[in-house]
Amino acid sequence: DTVALTGWSLTVDSYTPGDKVERTETNEETGVTTTEVTYTTNHEDIEVGTLETLVPWKDIEALGEFVSGVGTYTTTFTLPDDLSIEGKKVMFEADSFNLGTAMITVNDQKAVVNMDACEADLTDLVQAGENTISVRVTSSLCNVARSYEGIFWITEETPAADYGMTGNTVITISDAE
Repeated sequence: DTVALTGWSLTVDSYTPGDKVERTETNEETGVTTTEVTYTTNHEDIEVGTLETLVPWKDIEALGEFVSGVGTYTTTFTLPDDLSIEGKKVMFEADSFNLGTAMITVNDQKAVVNMDACEADLTDLVQAGENTISVRVTSSLCNVARSYEGIFWITEETPAADYGMTGNTVITISDAE
């Protein structure tokens, strides 16, 4: 049996550059002065709403091509009331996390995620009836770094990366091996 997961709600904790911070230090022995420049990080929750299809963040109007951070996708699915998972395996499968990491919870319990296969065993976490699944996907900071000043290897001309969970997502129920 396969249950297609649709109607994902997405919120992105968007990381943007905060204040520029400079630290200057002088080595008393050598007299050499060095300056380190970093940025603090601002966090902004962007409520995207419900997605009909899972596409990269850069292709979502509310996000765009300069967003990096952590996206939380949430939806519900219903399993038959007479479902018996004895002797069965219940798996979550996604097409892609786009090289990000993922944390999956079902009914507020963490699942073990196989990052290479974009899947998680949910057998011990699901119940008959309604279930809530949350998939938290991280990104690198490359897209937002395109807007930072002074980072020479990433510029606005660098193509935006595909971030987020994309493609199809399903729950499969099969006989345990």
